[in-house]
Amino acid sequence: MQYIKKSWGSQRVKAHLAITMANLMFGVNYAVAKGVMPIYLLPFAFTLLRVITASFFFG
Repeated sequence: MQYIKKSWGSQRVKAHLAITMANLMFGVNYAVAKGVMPIYLLPFAFTLLRVITASFFFG
């Protein structure tokens, strides 16, 4: 059996951190959308804002 290095640099920890961050981003986005959409922004405008923000961060 191979020795698995248990540190913050391991692939398993990175995968768990990535999944946790994705879930947090989804949760925050959902909460913000529920509070903002009916009053301040139309759904299309909110979607456009999400796309622009994502392209800024990941593009």
